[in-house]
Amino acid sequence: LAALSAADERRKQALRDAGPRPERDPAVAAATECLRADYRRILVERPAEAQAQGLDRHLWMRCVYSTIELFRRKVRKAQDFLDQSAAITRGRAQDDAARESLRRATAGLAAALDDASRFYEDLLAELQRLGGVPLRLRPPRKPGVDRAASAPAAPGIRILGTASAARAAERHEPPAAPDPSSVPGDGGGVASDFVAAGAQLEAGSGEAGHDGPSQPADAIRALCASCLICLGDVERYRATLTPGRPADEGACAAAEACYWQAQQLAPGLGNPHNQLAVLATYRSDNLRALAGYVRAILSPSPFVPTARDNLERLCRALLADRPPPPPARAEPATQSGAGAWATETAHLYAGFCRLHAALWLRPAAEDSHRLSVQSSHVLARMRALAGAGQLDAHQLECAVIVAVGALRLPPHAAGNGTAAAGGVPAG
Repeated sequence: LAALSAADERRKQALRDAGPRPERDPAVAAATECLRADYRRILVERPAEAQAQGLDRHLWMRCVYSTIELFRRKVRKAQDFLDQSAAITRGRAQDDAARESLRRATAGLAAALDDASRFYEDLLAELQRLGGVPLRLRPPRKPGVDRAASAPAAPGIRILGTASAARAAERHEPPAAPDPSSVPGDGGGVASDFVAAGAQLEAGSGEAGHDGPSQPADAIRALCASCLICLGDVERYRATLTPGRPADEGACAAAEACYWQAQQLAPGLGNPHNQLAVLATYRSDNLRALAGYVRAILSPSPFVPTARDNLERLCRALLADRPPPPPARAEPATQSGAGAWATETAHLYAGFCRLHAALWLRPAAEDSHRLSVQSSHVLARMRALAGAGQLDAHQLECAVIVAVGALRLPPHAAGNGTAAAGGVPAG
């Protein structure tokens, strides 16, 4: 640990000496690589102590996230400059310079993400071999995600991005066949997982029935989960690499698979649920986003205050949108076909999310009657759709979690009733 502190101080000094562009300074790069190697050595050689002191989080924040965030700021700045250049039509030369600046910033961010992927894939493989963690876990039962693509690979093999695939091909490592025992059945799912985590919370116990990882094997599993979360974050940043474009579905699916595997390795962690909720906001899936933030807050190891702030931000955004129309009768919907049922279901969950957003933000007394009417509309729509067999089981599971959150969480999700800063959920 003394060597780690010394390496950290050398990196800080290199940053102070680097000037306005530390990402181009070879001394900063060398000091960061040295610090990262020291962190990795301690994580592998002394996993229990490293996990207990949160060195995995320090590694991410100091040696990886700081570099990624530096390039993300450069990309945003370059994009803003390009937009301003196009708006005031400075001329072709200025536009070309703005585009070149954005290209360089984006290329730098892509290189930083590739480097982070390589580092965490290698660290994960080393920890897996050390602790015998196979990662043959149940694939996520999520719509829109290719189960074959998101199924866990064999120990030490991560198929997340082009860099990972190329490196695996160079080593001539074929992907392993999925474990038949890992394929999910009809039961279980989000609700049962949440109930199990809730039982741990009520009992006041940690994961696996004891107070945190007390054995090296438990610490290694926790560190593997941390690596998966970091890999998921890298893929999530890759999904939004280019500003102004929709999130890349392939990178989002890779990130989602990493977060689900991390949650299965460490069911008591709230962090993966927050990150899954952030991904849900990319798809404008407000119901799953609300459920994810609730799980992140109510987990045995809650991810606060980030998840609380994200929840309040989402609630305020929901209340700022135009409310859904009042419920329609079930009979006309029956005669209109599947499209009408889908519209009715969308209206149901839009109203459900807005209702719970208002409940969490503690409305003024004069809004009580309006909320009572809104609640009646939501219940009427839910009864009609349930009676017709048109409610999706997974959406109902998420709705149960959101309702549990309304009962368990204190009002004002961020703690003071003021809007959380910024418009982008934190991860």
